Amino acid sequence: ELGEEYNYIYLEDTALGIKPEDLPHIFEQFFSKTKNSMGLGLAFCKTIMTQVEGNIECFSEYKKYTRFKLSFPKENIFISTQNNF
Repeated sequence: ELGEEYNYIYLEDTALGIKPEDLPHIFEQFFSKTKNSMGLGLAFCKTIMTQVEGNIECFSEYKKYTRFKLSFPKENIFISTQNNF
């Protein structure tokens, strides 16, 4: 989706979803509810999105769906139009 200040990417699945009490914690380092997970993936994603002045949000209804919204600023300090060689 193209916005005025941000462009957005949405990712959604219709798997189990995230329990409401877990949703506020999913971007915290080492938070995991699964046996074989270290809880680093979403925390890393949040860090990267913050560094590029974007955002990642999660919306979920338990036992129905989970949707992630990634927001990318249209103007980014890391993207240069000048050749710096």
